[in-house]
Amino acid sequence: MTQLDNSTILKLAMEQQAFDSNCKPEDFLRTENVFTESIANPNAHRYLKLPLVLDLTSFGNNVVVSGRADLLPEFMTVINSQAAASAYKWFESPFMYKLNEILAKADSRICFMADYFLPDVDKIFEAGKLFDSKIYSKEFPYELKILTYEDLRGLYTEDWGNALCADRSELDVIGVGAYDKERLVGLAGASADAQKFWQIGIDVLPEYRCQGIAATLTNRLAREIFERGKIPFYCAAWSNLKSVRNAIKAGFKPGWVQMSAKSNEFIDTMLKNKRIIYHMKQEKLNLEPFEMKNLPLIVDVVEPLWYPPVGDDIFKRFNVEYIVRNNICENDYRFQLVDVEDGKTQKEILSAAFFARKGDSSLVEDWFSREVQQFPPELRKASGMSKTYLSLMDEKTLALMNDDDIKLSLFVSRKPGAGLQILEQTCKRLKTEGWKNLYLWTDCDCNWQWYTKHGFTLVQEDIYEPFSNDQEDYKTYIFMRKL
Repeated sequence: MTQLDNSTILKLAMEQQAFDSNCKPEDFLRTENVFTESIANPNAHRYLKLPLVLDLTSFGNNVVVSGRADLLPEFMTVINSQAAASAYKWFESPFMYKLNEILAKADSRICFMADYFLPDVDKIFEAGKLFDSKIYSKEFPYELKILTYEDLRGLYTEDWGNALCADRSELDVIGVGAYDKERLVGLAGASADAQKFWQIGIDVLPEYRCQGIAATLTNRLAREIFERGKIPFYCAAWSNLKSVRNAIKAGFKPGWVQMSAKSNEFIDTMLKNKRIIYHMKQEKLNLEPFEMKNLPLIVDVVEPLWYPPVGDDIFKRFNVEYIVRNNICENDYRFQLVDVEDGKTQKEILSAAFFARKGDSSLVEDWFSREVQQFPPELRKASGMSKTYLSLMDEKTLALMNDDDIKLSLFVSRKPGAGLQILEQTCKRLKTEGWKNLYLWTDCDCNWQWYTKHGFTLVQEDIYEPFSNDQEDYKTYIFMRKL
């Protein structure tokens, strides 16, 4: 059971939301409204595409308004002119019509309106006991299974469009499924949408609804998220009463409300029932040398996937950062793909890729020796196991390579499609430089099947005994692709 209480969770939620709204956490507790310019922030929720033309957030006290700088004075004038209006009024008509009049100047209008729910810790675990007691009974004759990142890869279908997000599939880290014999009939998925917070989405097949499956899965996934040192949260459109009731039944309570605007083009496309896809425009992407100042952004992406089973958040991030740094060699084969779209005030890093030649080395040892001293001996031992494993797999891969081969040490995508983009661009560059083959290694904790679909051939498969157990072998894979 988590050591967090409800007041701490609410405080952390305000800290997280402050990244999104470009404000201070205490601004949500003020009685007066707060106005800020919307800007990009690497610590914001990962489903957001900042900056926003307008966003209103309220934890019940006031409204924090974050918007486009040139429109902000008008938003401030209109909202503050209604001094007697309670915070919630600005999330209703006719007040939002006034906002749409201003948004028309930016060819935008109000789009998304939602309730966000935070866990009521005692209720989550109390309800969990009741839900668990009913599993396999006549009242709930279904089996629950914990689904890993790998298990979720084949579930991106229309049936599970709320539980999972195909456009941000790299963030879907864990799920809980309800099975009627061999058939998946309900799925709750967790998306690593922030460093400390994972969002829950839920789907149940139509013919299996109204049986308590949604609440059972939502509650179980919330507890699994707590077990992994993260905080679950839940989002529902406030008109979706079934979803709101599910959140409350599963042990959640209202946290904050949010309303944001999008472009008319975006909204019109939604109304035509077409999916909004993150389009990669080749002419607006640049392949550049990787800047080490962007290292925290890369760690943020892989942290939910690679966290160790021991230690607190500080140790877990240290361990993940070590893995990333271990794959960055002192050479000229460190790249980042950035978006240089016109009108943007700063470059946005979309993905990164790091390569190693035979004989290359990183400077991670000095960093590791210094940083590991802050942890007790048992955690240092755990880090040592990780070091041993990484070194062994690097050595096995390099042993298969010739001098004109190169190793892909790591590549990470921060936006859908950007991983494949940087891989293809770097492979073209490597080929022109005379490199013959590209090698890499991975393991069963990663989406290793992806490589077989993108031109790679499996050249070696092994079992790593120290990470294996009686139930499952821990498998490692080495792939090769001709350049």
